[in-house]
Amino acid sequence: GAEPLGRDATVHLRFGDDGLALSDLSATLHDGRLEGLAELKNNAGTGLLSAQLRLVGADVGSLLPVGALDGRADVSASVTANGKSVGGLVAALSGSGTATFDRLVIDGLNPRALPALLGRADAIGHEVDAEDTAGFAPPIVGAGAFRVGAAEIAFTLAGGTLRTPPVRLVREGAVLTAELRADLTAGTASAEGRLTYDAGLEALAGSEPAVRFVAEGPLGAMSARFDTQPLAQYLTQRALEREQARVEHMQAVLLEKQRLRRETRYYAALEERRERAAAERRRFEEEAARQAAEEARRAAEEAAPGDDAEPAAPATRDAPADAAAPPPDATPETPDAEAIRRAPLPPPDATPAPPAGDDVSEFFRPENLTVEGLRRLIEPAE
Repeated sequence: GAEPLGRDATVHLRFGDDGLALSDLSATLHDGRLEGLAELKNNAGTGLLSAQLRLVGADVGSLLPVGALDGRADVSASVTANGKSVGGLVAALSGSGTATFDRLVIDGLNPRALPALLGRADAIGHEVDAEDTAGFAPPIVGAGAFRVGAAEIAFTLAGGTLRTPPVRLVREGAVLTAELRADLTAGTASAEGRLTYDAGLEALAGSEPAVRFVAEGPLGAMSARFDTQPLAQYLTQRALEREQARVEHMQAVLLEKQRLRRETRYYAALEERRERAAAERRRFEEEAARQAAEEARRAAEEAAPGDDAEPAAPATRDAPADAAAPPPDATPETPDAEAIRRAPLPPPDATPAPPAGDDVSEFFRPENLTVEGLRRLIEPAE
Protein backbone atom coordinates (compact mmCIF):
# COMPACT_ATOMS: atom_id res chain seq x y z
CA GLY A 1 0.00 0.00 0.00
CA ALA A 2 0.97 3.65 0.08
CA GLU A 3 3.46 4.97 2.57
CA PRO A 4 2.45 8.57 3.23
CA LEU A 5 4.57 8.93 6.32
CA GLY A 6 6.63 5.75 6.09
CA ARG A 7 7.51 3.58 9.05
CA ASP A 8 9.34 4.16 12.26
CA ALA A 9 8.52 7.84 12.08
CA THR A 10 9.42 10.43 14.63
CA VAL A 11 8.39 14.06 14.38
CA HIS A 12 7.78 17.17 16.39
CA LEU A 13 4.25 18.53 15.80
CA ARG A 14 3.02 21.96 16.62
CA PHE A 15 -0.62 22.92 16.32
CA GLY A 16 -1.85 26.46 16.32
CA ASP A 17 -4.60 28.68 15.06
CA ASP A 18 -2.54 29.42 11.94
CA GLY A 19 -1.87 25.79 11.04
CA LEU A 20 0.32 22.76 11.52
CA ALA A 21 4.13 22.62 11.73
CA LEU A 22 6.29 19.48 11.51
CA SER A 23 9.96 19.53 12.40
CA ASP A 24 12.74 17.03 13.02
CA LEU A 25 10.98 14.55 10.76
CA SER A 26 12.61 11.11 10.53
CA ALA A 27 10.99 8.07 8.99
CA THR A 28 11.67 5.00 6.85
CA LEU A 29 10.29 5.48 3.37
CA HIS A 30 10.92 3.40 0.21
CA ASP A 31 13.62 1.48 2.06
CA GLY A 32 15.44 4.75 2.73
CA ARG A 33 15.50 7.39 5.43
CA LEU A 34 13.26 10.45 5.13
CA GLU A 35 14.27 13.62 6.93
CA GLY A 36 13.02 17.20 6.85
CA LEU A 37 10.41 19.66 7.97
CA ALA A 38 7.06 20.94 6.74
CA GLU A 39 4.53 23.60 7.54
CA LEU A 40 0.86 23.84 6.58
CA LYS A 41 -0.93 27.11 7.21
CA ASN A 42 -4.60 27.96 6.95
CA ASN A 43 -5.25 31.16 5.08
CA ALA A 44 -9.01 31.74 5.15
CA GLY A 45 -9.75 28.17 4.22
CA THR A 46 -6.84 27.82 1.79
CA GLY A 47 -3.96 25.68 2.79
CA LEU A 48 -0.46 26.99 2.24
CA LEU A 49 2.17 24.23 2.23
CA SER A 50 5.91 24.59 2.35
CA ALA A 51 8.34 21.74 2.93
CA GLN A 52 12.00 20.81 2.72
CA LEU A 53 12.56 17.08 2.53
CA ARG A 54 15.51 14.72 2.01
CA LEU A 55 15.30 11.02 1.27
CA VAL A 56 18.54 9.04 1.62
CA GLY A 57 19.29 5.55 0.28
CA ALA A 58 15.87 4.91 -1.16
CA ASP A 59 15.15 1.94 -3.42
CA VAL A 60 14.68 3.34 -6.92
CA GLY A 61 12.32 0.58 -8.00
CA SER A 62 10.02 1.41 -5.07
CA LEU A 63 10.41 5.18 -5.34
CA LEU A 64 9.73 5.22 -9.11
CA PRO A 65 7.54 2.18 -9.76
CA VAL A 66 7.91 2.20 -13.52
CA GLY A 67 8.92 -1.43 -13.68
CA ALA A 68 12.32 -0.87 -15.32
CA LEU A 69 14.54 0.86 -12.74
CA ASP A 70 16.80 -0.48 -10.05
CA GLY A 71 19.42 1.01 -7.76
CA ARG A 72 19.66 3.46 -4.91
CA ALA A 73 18.87 7.18 -4.81
CA ASP A 74 19.27 10.23 -2.59
CA VAL A 75 16.56 12.81 -3.25
CA SER A 76 16.25 16.29 -1.88
CA ALA A 77 13.48 18.77 -2.67
CA SER A 78 12.00 22.08 -1.64
CA VAL A 79 8.30 22.49 -2.49
CA THR A 80 5.39 24.81 -1.95
CA ALA A 81 1.67 24.54 -2.70
CA ASN A 82 -1.67 26.07 -1.92
CA GLY A 83 -5.14 24.65 -2.16
CA LYS A 84 -8.37 24.00 -0.40
CA SER A 85 -7.90 20.21 -0.33
CA VAL A 86 -5.19 17.61 -0.41
CA GLY A 87 -5.83 17.06 -4.09
CA GLY A 88 -5.66 20.79 -4.66
CA LEU A 89 -2.37 21.01 -2.78
CA VAL A 90 -0.89 18.16 -4.84
CA ALA A 91 -2.09 19.74 -8.08
CA ALA A 92 -0.46 23.02 -7.11
CA LEU A 93 2.90 21.65 -6.00
CA SER A 94 5.89 23.61 -7.28
CA GLY A 95 9.57 23.62 -6.46
CA SER A 96 12.82 21.95 -7.43
CA GLY A 97 15.23 19.30 -6.32
CA THR A 98 17.96 16.85 -7.27
CA ALA A 99 18.22 13.08 -7.37
CA THR A 100 21.58 11.33 -7.07
CA PHE A 101 21.59 7.70 -8.20
CA ASP A 102 23.98 4.92 -7.36
CA ARG A 103 24.17 1.60 -9.23
CA LEU A 104 21.31 2.72 -11.44
CA VAL A 105 20.10 0.08 -13.90
CA ILE A 106 17.50 0.68 -16.61
CA ASP A 107 16.00 -2.58 -17.73
CA GLY A 108 14.78 -3.11 -21.31
CA LEU A 109 17.53 -1.16 -23.07
CA ASN A 110 20.45 -3.15 -24.45
CA PRO A 111 23.58 -1.00 -24.99
CA ARG A 112 25.38 -3.84 -26.81
CA ALA A 113 22.74 -4.65 -29.37
CA LEU A 114 24.43 -3.10 -32.42
CA PRO A 115 26.42 -6.19 -33.55
CA ALA A 116 23.27 -8.31 -33.46
CA LEU A 117 21.33 -5.63 -35.34
CA LEU A 118 24.00 -5.41 -38.03
CA GLY A 119 24.10 -9.17 -38.31
CA ARG A 120 20.35 -9.38 -38.92
CA ALA A 121 20.52 -6.55 -41.44
CA ASP A 122 23.40 -8.22 -43.31
CA ALA A 123 21.43 -11.47 -43.42
CA ILE A 124 18.62 -9.63 -45.25
CA GLY A 125 21.07 -7.92 -47.60
CA HIS A 126 20.96 -4.63 -49.43
CA GLU A 127 17.14 -4.76 -49.63
CA VAL A 128 16.70 -4.15 -45.89
CA ASP A 129 14.09 -1.45 -45.24
CA ALA A 130 12.06 0.18 -42.45
CA GLU A 131 9.55 -2.66 -42.30
CA ASP A 132 12.27 -5.26 -41.87
CA THR A 133 13.96 -3.16 -39.18
CA ALA A 134 10.70 -2.68 -37.26
CA GLY A 135 10.28 -6.43 -37.26
CA PHE A 136 13.64 -7.61 -35.91
CA ALA A 137 15.03 -4.60 -33.99
CA PRO A 138 12.72 -4.17 -30.94
CA PRO A 139 13.30 -7.63 -29.44
CA ILE A 140 17.06 -7.21 -29.79
CA VAL A 141 17.13 -3.68 -28.36
CA GLY A 142 14.85 -4.63 -25.47
CA ALA A 143 16.83 -7.73 -24.47
CA GLY A 144 19.27 -6.20 -21.98
CA ALA A 145 19.87 -3.62 -19.31
CA PHE A 146 21.52 -0.23 -19.44
CA ARG A 147 23.78 -0.11 -16.37
CA VAL A 148 24.39 3.55 -15.66
CA GLY A 149 26.18 3.36 -12.32
CA ALA A 150 26.26 6.84 -10.79
CA ALA A 151 24.17 9.71 -12.10
CA GLU A 152 22.72 13.00 -10.89
CA ILE A 153 19.48 14.42 -12.25
CA ALA A 154 17.84 17.75 -11.46
CA PHE A 155 14.09 18.15 -11.59
CA THR A 156 11.43 20.81 -11.21
CA LEU A 157 7.87 20.77 -9.94
CA ALA A 158 5.16 22.96 -11.44
CA GLY A 159 1.39 22.50 -11.30
CA GLY A 160 1.80 19.13 -9.67
CA THR A 161 3.99 17.80 -12.51
CA LEU A 162 7.60 16.74 -12.12
CA ARG A 163 9.89 17.27 -15.07
CA THR A 164 13.56 16.75 -15.78
CA PRO A 165 15.72 18.47 -18.39
CA PRO A 166 17.27 16.24 -21.06
CA VAL A 167 19.36 13.64 -19.26
CA ARG A 168 22.44 12.15 -20.93
CA LEU A 169 23.73 8.83 -19.63
CA VAL A 170 26.85 7.30 -21.15
CA ARG A 171 27.65 3.62 -21.25
CA GLU A 172 30.34 1.82 -23.18
CA GLY A 173 28.92 1.27 -26.64
CA ALA A 174 25.88 3.55 -26.35
CA VAL A 175 24.54 6.90 -25.15
CA LEU A 176 21.09 7.29 -23.62
CA THR A 177 19.31 10.64 -23.69
CA ALA A 178 15.88 11.00 -22.07
CA GLU A 179 13.37 13.40 -20.58
CA LEU A 180 11.16 12.31 -17.67
CA ARG A 181 7.75 13.57 -16.70
CA ALA A 182 5.46 12.54 -13.85
CA ASP A 183 1.94 13.82 -13.21
CA LEU A 184 1.52 13.53 -9.43
CA THR A 185 -2.18 14.37 -9.64
CA ALA A 186 -3.03 11.63 -12.15
CA GLY A 187 -0.43 9.20 -10.88
CA THR A 188 1.08 8.69 -14.33
CA ALA A 189 4.57 9.03 -15.72
CA SER A 190 6.25 9.11 -19.11
CA ALA A 191 9.79 8.95 -20.45
CA GLU A 192 10.89 9.79 -23.96
CA GLY A 193 14.42 9.26 -25.15
CA ARG A 194 16.86 8.00 -27.69
CA LEU A 195 19.41 5.21 -27.47
CA THR A 196 22.31 5.91 -29.83
CA TYR A 197 24.86 3.21 -30.49
CA ASP A 198 28.55 3.82 -31.09
CA ALA A 199 29.03 2.66 -34.67
CA GLY A 200 32.84 2.79 -34.52
CA LEU A 201 34.21 1.71 -37.89
CA GLU A 202 30.65 1.34 -39.17
CA ALA A 203 29.93 5.06 -38.72
CA LEU A 204 28.23 6.84 -41.62
CA ALA A 205 27.99 10.51 -42.47
CA GLY A 206 24.52 11.89 -41.85
CA SER A 207 23.05 8.84 -40.16
CA GLU A 208 23.36 7.19 -36.75
CA PRO A 209 22.29 3.79 -35.47
CA ALA A 210 19.70 4.99 -32.97
CA VAL A 211 16.36 3.87 -31.56
CA ARG A 212 13.78 6.21 -30.08
CA PHE A 213 11.65 4.92 -27.21
CA VAL A 214 8.58 6.06 -25.31
CA ALA A 215 7.49 4.65 -21.94
CA GLU A 216 4.26 5.86 -20.42
CA GLY A 217 1.35 4.82 -18.28
CA PRO A 218 0.29 4.61 -14.65
CA LEU A 219 3.08 4.34 -12.13
CA GLY A 220 3.81 0.65 -11.71
CA ALA A 221 2.20 -0.34 -15.01
CA MET A 222 4.08 1.63 -17.65
CA SER A 223 4.51 0.19 -21.14
CA ALA A 224 7.29 0.95 -23.60
CA ARG A 225 7.48 1.01 -27.37
CA PHE A 226 10.31 1.59 -29.81
CA ASP A 227 10.55 3.78 -32.89
CA THR A 228 13.13 2.19 -35.19
CA GLN A 229 12.92 4.74 -38.01
CA PRO A 230 16.39 6.28 -37.31
CA LEU A 231 17.90 2.80 -37.13
CA ALA A 232 16.18 1.79 -40.38
CA GLN A 233 17.59 4.85 -42.13
CA TYR A 234 21.09 3.97 -40.91
CA LEU A 235 20.80 0.32 -41.93
CA THR A 236 19.41 1.22 -45.36
CA GLN A 237 22.21 3.71 -46.03
CA ARG A 238 24.79 1.24 -44.77
CA ALA A 239 23.41 -1.51 -47.02
CA LEU A 240 23.51 0.78 -50.05
CA GLU A 241 27.06 1.89 -49.32
CA ARG A 242 28.16 -1.70 -48.76
CA GLU A 243 26.60 -2.72 -52.05
CA GLN A 244 28.27 0.21 -53.78
CA ALA A 245 31.57 -0.74 -52.16
CA ARG A 246 31.08 -4.34 -53.31
CA VAL A 247 30.45 -3.26 -56.89
CA GLU A 248 33.40 -0.87 -56.81
CA HIS A 249 35.55 -3.67 -55.42
CA MET A 250 34.46 -5.97 -58.24
CA GLN A 251 35.26 -3.24 -60.75
CA ALA A 252 38.63 -2.66 -59.11
CA VAL A 253 39.37 -6.40 -59.22
CA LEU A 254 38.37 -6.52 -62.89
CA LEU A 255 40.52 -3.50 -63.71
CA GLU A 256 43.40 -5.02 -61.80
CA LYS A 257 43.05 -8.28 -63.73
CA GLN A 258 43.02 -6.35 -67.00
CA ARG A 259 46.08 -4.41 -65.89
CA LEU A 260 47.88 -7.62 -64.97
CA ARG A 261 46.99 -9.15 -68.32
CA ARG A 262 48.32 -6.08 -70.13
CA GLU A 263 51.50 -6.17 -68.07
CA THR A 264 51.84 -9.90 -68.71
CA ARG A 265 51.52 -9.38 -72.46
CA TYR A 266 53.89 -6.41 -72.31
CA TYR A 267 56.57 -8.28 -70.39
CA ALA A 268 56.12 -11.37 -72.57
CA ALA A 269 56.64 -9.24 -75.69
CA LEU A 270 59.57 -7.52 -74.00
CA GLU A 271 61.11 -10.90 -73.16
CA GLU A 272 60.55 -12.10 -76.70
CA ARG A 273 62.31 -8.98 -78.04
CA ARG A 274 65.15 -9.57 -75.61
CA GLU A 275 65.49 -13.17 -76.77
CA ARG A 276 65.44 -12.12 -80.44
CA ALA A 277 68.02 -9.42 -79.75
CA ALA A 278 70.17 -11.91 -77.85
CA ALA A 279 69.89 -14.45 -80.69
CA GLU A 280 70.76 -11.78 -83.25
CA ARG A 281 73.69 -10.67 -81.13
CA ARG A 282 74.94 -14.26 -80.86
CA ARG A 283 74.60 -14.66 -84.63
CA PHE A 284 76.59 -11.46 -85.24
CA GLU A 285 79.22 -12.57 -82.73
CA GLU A 286 79.49 -16.01 -84.32
CA GLU A 287 79.74 -14.45 -87.80
CA ALA A 288 82.35 -12.00 -86.58
CA ALA A 289 84.29 -14.82 -84.94
CA ARG A 290 84.06 -16.87 -88.14
CA GLN A 291 85.27 -13.96 -90.27
CA ALA A 292 88.06 -13.23 -87.80
CA ALA A 293 89.13 -16.89 -87.93
CA GLU A 294 89.01 -16.86 -91.75
CA GLU A 295 91.10 -13.69 -91.89
CA ALA A 296 93.53 -15.14 -89.40
CA ARG A 297 93.81 -18.30 -91.51
CA ARG A 298 94.42 -16.28 -94.67
CA ALA A 299 97.00 -14.13 -92.93
CA ALA A 300 98.74 -17.24 -91.69
CA GLU A 301 98.76 -18.74 -95.20
CA GLU A 302 100.14 -15.53 -96.71
CA ALA A 303 102.81 -15.28 -94.05
CA ALA A 304 103.98 -18.92 -94.54
CA PRO A 305 106.89 -19.17 -97.22
CA GLY A 306 106.12 -21.07 -100.44
CA ASP A 307 102.39 -21.38 -99.69
CA ASP A 308 101.07 -19.06 -102.45
CA ALA A 309 104.23 -18.58 -104.76
CA GLU A 310 105.87 -21.29 -106.86
CA PRO A 311 109.43 -22.04 -105.71
CA ALA A 312 112.10 -20.34 -107.80
CA ALA A 313 113.49 -22.58 -110.53
CA PRO A 314 117.17 -23.43 -110.36
CA ALA A 315 119.33 -21.10 -112.44
CA THR A 316 120.57 -24.03 -114.59
CA ARG A 317 117.11 -25.61 -115.23
CA ASP A 318 117.12 -24.71 -119.00
CA ALA A 319 120.88 -24.60 -119.45
CA PRO A 320 122.68 -27.23 -121.58
CA ALA A 321 123.87 -30.30 -119.84
CA ASP A 322 127.44 -29.38 -120.39
CA ALA A 323 126.90 -26.09 -118.65
CA ALA A 324 125.43 -27.65 -115.47
CA ALA A 325 128.77 -27.40 -113.75
CA PRO A 326 131.63 -25.03 -114.40
CA PRO A 327 134.88 -26.41 -115.79
CA PRO A 328 137.50 -27.34 -113.30
CA ASP A 329 139.68 -24.40 -114.19
CA ALA A 330 136.88 -21.87 -114.13
CA THR A 331 137.44 -19.03 -111.85
CA PRO A 332 134.89 -18.07 -109.18
CA GLU A 333 132.35 -15.50 -110.16
CA THR A 334 133.02 -11.97 -109.25
CA PRO A 335 130.36 -9.66 -107.78
CA ASP A 336 130.02 -7.99 -111.21
CA ALA A 337 129.49 -11.33 -112.85
CA GLU A 338 126.80 -12.19 -110.29
CA ALA A 339 124.99 -8.90 -111.06
CA ILE A 340 125.24 -9.60 -114.80
CA ARG A 341 123.84 -13.12 -114.28
CA ARG A 342 120.84 -11.86 -112.35
CA ALA A 343 119.93 -9.15 -114.89
CA PRO A 344 116.66 -9.94 -116.74
CA LEU A 345 116.71 -10.90 -120.39
CA PRO A 346 115.17 -8.52 -122.93
CA PRO A 347 111.63 -9.43 -124.08
CA PRO A 348 111.35 -11.41 -127.34
CA ASP A 349 110.30 -9.72 -130.59
CA ALA A 350 106.63 -9.40 -131.27
CA THR A 351 106.94 -11.55 -134.44
CA PRO A 352 109.78 -13.98 -134.01
CA ALA A 353 111.40 -15.16 -137.20
CA PRO A 354 110.60 -18.71 -138.19
CA PRO A 355 113.40 -21.18 -138.09
CA ALA A 356 115.63 -21.25 -141.19
CA GLY A 357 114.76 -23.82 -143.86
CA ASP A 358 111.06 -24.00 -142.94
CA ASP A 359 109.81 -22.77 -146.34
CA VAL A 360 106.44 -24.46 -146.08
CA SER A 361 105.63 -22.62 -142.85
CA GLU A 362 106.88 -19.40 -144.37
CA PHE A 363 104.61 -19.86 -147.40
CA PHE A 364 101.52 -20.22 -145.28
CA ARG A 365 101.94 -16.84 -143.68
CA PRO A 366 99.13 -14.60 -144.94
CA GLU A 367 101.37 -12.13 -146.65
CA ASN A 368 103.17 -14.95 -148.63
CA LEU A 369 100.11 -16.72 -150.01
CA THR A 370 100.79 -15.60 -153.60
CA VAL A 371 101.70 -17.23 -156.89
CA GLU A 372 105.20 -15.91 -156.55
CA GLY A 373 105.49 -17.47 -153.17
CA LEU A 374 104.27 -20.81 -154.46
CA ARG A 375 106.79 -20.63 -157.24
CA ARG A 376 109.64 -20.04 -154.81
CA LEU A 377 108.48 -22.93 -152.79
CA ILE A 378 108.52 -25.47 -155.59
CA GLU A 379 111.69 -24.33 -157.27
CA PRO A 380 114.73 -26.21 -156.13
CA ALA A 381 117.04 -24.28 -154.00
CA GLU A 382 120.29 -23.27 -155.61
